[in-house]
Amino acid sequence: MQTPFYSIIIPTYNSVGTLVPLLDSLEKQKRADTEIIVVDDGSTDKTAEAVQPFSVRYFRQEARGGPAAARNRGAREAQGEWFIFTDADTLYEADTLRQIITAVEKSDGDAFVGTYAGRPANSGFMPRYKALWELITIDEVLLSRGGPFIPYNAWAPRPGIVRREAFENVNGFSESFRGADLEDVEFGYRLIKAGFKIFFCPNIRISHHYPATFCKEIRPFARRCRLWMTLDHPGEFDAAGEGSFRQALTHLFGFSAFLFLVPALLIPYFFIPALLFLVLYFTGNGKFICRAWKEEGMLFSLRAALTCWVHTLVMGVFAGLGLLQRFTKGSYQ
Repeated sequence: MQTPFYSIIIPTYNSVGTLVPLLDSLEKQKRADTEIIVVDDGSTDKTAEAVQPFSVRYFRQEARGGPAAARNRGAREAQGEWFIFTDADTLYEADTLRQIITAVEKSDGDAFVGTYAGRPANSGFMPRYKALWELITIDEVLLSRGGPFIPYNAWAPRPGIVRREAFENVNGFSESFRGADLEDVEFGYRLIKAGFKIFFCPNIRISHHYPATFCKEIRPFARRCRLWMTLDHPGEFDAAGEGSFRQALTHLFGFSAFLFLVPALLIPYFFIPALLFLVLYFTGNGKFICRAWKEEGMLFSLRAALTCWVHTLVMGVFAGLGLLQRFTKGSYQ
């Protein structure tokens, strides 16, 4: 039997509903030089039974350790020279694996990040909102630089590919992260600090099951905002997304508008700076709001604009808590 060159590593916890469709999508494009590893992080559902019809290597962790620990377990069991980290709530497109192999063979990257393709795997306002937001603030920002392999200073399992040598050099994921938090982001920062190259590859496309409701999405978002402020960054803003300079500045405008609106209830003159900051905020997010209007209609775009501002307010509060934690307890690492 051929020794696998690529190891697809899937951490999972009580995710049978999305894991099975993912394995279905992988089964259709699996190659002789590819293995699929499922690491069950202490699930209480029927994960073990669900994976039996598939050609996978299944490992179970009795004590739940979180995605970081599960991914590290998968890497220890893997035989491949390249690790393809894939979350259990995603779906591969028909050519995803082929595009991954093309990236490995035709570039000098040590790690790669794909894209969620702009459309969610599940329906509803929040999944569509999140997919469109990431398309505008991450994918299209990076795509403007041109080329199939775009240098990037962040890493995420969408999917996330990394050379075994690079993974082992930085000692894998930090298992101090117990939940699905920023273990992927922090891992990417250490790759960059160690001098490894990360490329964003727009041709590597998967779809994602996003949290279905605002409440399910905002709680982990708030926690990640706090944690992000405690990380040791590689000395600069992220190239795209929430951690980019442009987006950070836009969020600052939005939070400042709120800070002026509160006293404006007593002192009307404060409405002037509040309005100014609101204009700057929604101008900064204008491309997202206009795309939402164009693709989903006026009501969706208005709801998206309000949701966007609520995210900004939550980010401001919890980023502030993260800064306080950093100054009182030190950075996360």
